[in-house]
Amino acid sequence: MGNNYFIILGVSHDATVNEIKKAYRKKALLHHPDKNKSPNANLEFAKINEAYRNLIAYKNSSDKNDNLYNNKKTHQKTEYQKASENYQKRRENRSYKTENDRKRYHSYKENKKRKNEKAFDKFNLISKIVIYFLVGVVFLPLLIQLIILVFRTGNFIFIIIFAFLLDMFYRFFKEKKIF
Repeated sequence: MGNNYFIILGVSHDATVNEIKKAYRKKALLHHPDKNKSPNANLEFAKINEAYRNLIAYKNSSDKNDNLYNNKKTHQKTEYQKASENYQKRRENRSYKTENDRKRYHSYKENKKRKNEKAFDKFNLISKIVIYFLVGVVFLPLLIQLIILVFRTGNFIFIIIFAFLLDMFYRFFKEKKIF
């Protein structure tokens, strides 16, 4: 594990504290999440920070025999592992939210479609009622008066008008599919 810290920062085992700091700054600028838009930038940056802290602590420690290769904290999770797990959890949570949002939007669209269909059905029903009313209250009495006029006078012009009106009503209602 300790060997990886040297590799991560790209320094040799006998690098000085200043060399480690320079390498850290260079890598940190390259992989900082604000500068690097890669999805792995956070994880890389966490790795670089962990390597820097451990190498500086190692170089500044008075007991250099406590080797980084035999790190006593092997049972604990490293910051890199924690950051990696947190990143995965956030990513899974984000995909879960995205899926829920997609389902909720689909449900919203379906409900809106059903409401529009209901409104159209209501409009259709109201228009049929209005047409039936007009036929029953307005046109039917006119037709009855026209029929009476035709039989009283025997005039053929009324018969032609009557036939024309019947044909017109028939075509109108056939087109609207009311009857």
